[in-house]
Amino acid sequence: MNDLPDDVKALLKRGDPAHDVTPRTVARVAARLEDEAAVSRPSLRPLALGLALLASAALGSAGTVALSRVVPGLLGPAPAPLPPRAPVVADPVTREAALLEQALEALNQRDTAKALSVLDERARQFPAGVLESEARVLRVRVLLERDDPGLALAALERLPEADLTPALRLSWARLLASRGSCEQAIAVTSKLEATQPEVVQAALGVCAPVKGQTP
Repeated sequence: MNDLPDDVKALLKRGDPAHDVTPRTVARVAARLEDEAAVSRPSLRPLALGLALLASAALGSAGTVALSRVVPGLLGPAPAPLPPRAPVVADPVTREAALLEQALEALNQRDTAKALSVLDERARQFPAGVLESEARVLRVRVLLERDDPGLALAALERLPEADLTPALRLSWARLLASRGSCEQAIAVTSKLEATQPEVVQAALGVCAPVKGQTP
């Protein structure tokens, strides 16, 4: 740094000389750096970097442009641009849950056609999905809302015992009773008789056994 102009040496010795940098100073140092760059002096690399930062802070784009043809040669090639980030893909369970959420939202809006369509899409994408139980129950609820007793009964009969909530049992019993299948209706609600006798009788309707009578 001994061969630099005195005014540049003075600037570099100060704690924060950015406010004193002028375009003339930048141009002088840039010219000196350009001359020295021809012999590739490694010792100039820190100076080049410091001057680049100094010029940018003090003179904005003007100082940066003045050094643009000098600094790159001293600091080495610019780093390669980062590759574009791959889009974030949700895990299968998250995607499956999102489809069930769409179907439930459609059901809440009484759009049973859309709800069934979304459930069919979930079954196509995730034939062995981890949310299969939830999907089966939701399909039954959609079919009950759709007032399609035949399909609803078929779906209820396919439900595993663990998926049969009290509400589904009562709905199943109503459908069976409406078709005159009283024996089946009573069997479906047998587990609820002890805790919800009045609700069960209301669901069974004409199929409800008379008190004291063995069904």
